[in-house]
Amino acid sequence: MSILFVSSALLSAYAMQVFERKRQSDKIYIQYWNSLWCIIVTMATVGYGDIVPKTAGGRIIGILVMIWGIFLASYFTVTLTNYLTF
Repeated sequence: MSILFVSSALLSAYAMQVFERKRQSDKIYIQYWNSLWCIIVTMATVGYGDIVPKTAGGRIIGILVMIWGIFLASYFTVTLTNYLTF
């Protein structure tokens, strides 16, 4: 489960960086760690709003990551519930 979360976060952060690096005037997404921060916050459904995508491709990646994060959270909940059920 954690391997799935980490690998999808790393891949999505790279995709976000590719889409956002050319259009950003403040150059937030030049550093990979800022992209990773944005993706992890989005996948965890926290949504601070400190770093947001501004291009259409970056927003599509953000929407897909939101849906994927909700899926992973529900999958983890179902797995934990089934494990703890006697």
